[in-house]
Amino acid sequence: MQWLILLCLFICGCSSHAVPVHPVYQPLVSSTVSIEALWSDGSTSFTATGVLVKQRQTNYLLTSGHVLSITKPENDLVGFLICSPIEVHDCVIAPTQDLDKDVTYADDDWAVLPLHAIPVNAQPLSKFASKPLIGESVYTAGFPSSLFMVNQGSVSAYQKTDEHTAYIVNVYTSPGSSGSQVVNTSNELIGIISAVKIDFALGQSAVMIVNHHIAVVTPIGSVSFE
Repeated sequence: MQWLILLCLFICGCSSHAVPVHPVYQPLVSSTVSIEALWSDGSTSFTATGVLVKQRQTNYLLTSGHVLSITKPENDLVGFLICSPIEVHDCVIAPTQDLDKDVTYADDDWAVLPLHAIPVNAQPLSKFASKPLIGESVYTAGFPSSLFMVNQGSVSAYQKTDEHTAYIVNVYTSPGSSGSQVVNTSNELIGIISAVKIDFALGQSAVMIVNHHIAVVTPIGSVSFE
């Protein structure tokens, strides 16, 4: 019952405080959500970021695969709180039974979960981008260090191996950025920030965060919505 009370506090909470958003960034912000693990003792722990997308009349949560991979005992996890950054307490819950049967994972470090409900202020994205160009401007929205941020950068590199295809973008990232969406100037989804390892010709390796200004992006073309 504790988690039910907690959920009510999140959704029904006291007064709400809307975040002012520039119209240009409204689609980006409205489709971004935070993901928090909800435990059986009523506590929550911030996990990372996700993006809401709509395909064939179904709403999905798209995020990095490692975000939904919880290391604590399974029976401690009640589900995940999925919250909009636009208004405080605007959250829904994805219970563990949905995770057990509905989540699709892939080696490209993405995970897709169909949702029965989404936050009231959320507006899922439905437009996907074709292959971006090197140097193309991009925007990201997410929760680096649990703080909601919108950032602008560009596509710096493209790498394809036998196993993975990924883009390198020069945007600000930190723990919590996993699952953040990357869109072009038309608000078309390019991909999500992930933890795919990319090997370069010099033998160097980039993981999700090489430093606070570079991220590896799994392209939306790699994602399967079933």
